[in-house]
Amino acid sequence: EYRSEPLRMILHGVPGAGKTETLLWIKDFFETVCNWTHGMEFVFLASQNTMAALIGGFTIHSFHKLTFQQKDGRAANQKDDKNDMSSLALRYQALRFMFIDEISTVSLEVCAEINANTKTHIRTRGTWAEREKGVIRPFGGLNLALSGVWWLFPPIMSHAVFDNPL
Repeated sequence: EYRSEPLRMILHGVPGAGKTETLLWIKDFFETVCNWTHGMEFVFLASQNTMAALIGGFTIHSFHKLTFQQKDGRAANQKDDKNDMSSLALRYQALRFMFIDEISTVSLEVCAEINANTKTHIRTRGTWAEREKGVIRPFGGLNLALSGVWWLFPPIMSHAVFDNPL
């Protein structure tokens, strides 16, 4: 049985072009027309609190329960155990769309962790997670939209999506 690929979208434009306003319109559409709940069927994420607040979303690290580096350089875990499979599975249970704003500030390492978490914790039966038997789609089959200005602010002490691999 063939299943179409999930949506992969990039919302790109110069600063002030209206990307954030477009995201807010999409959020309003999902909430009023589709009657969806933010954080359940769709989620808006950003790498920093101030960016997340502008779109009424969550930080990437808090939503996906990723470790982060403290000021002293030590890794800090979220309050809940990040390996607690049931909490992430419940969080991803009805999730269909994931929007990540200010994508230039998100590192490749964080993208890889999000991919691993969603592929591991999204159930495959009855979802779009499987491309074919045993082959899990990237990001667990979620529809993914990235927004931002490429080459604006690179992630701190990490590898940017737009870095030259050589």
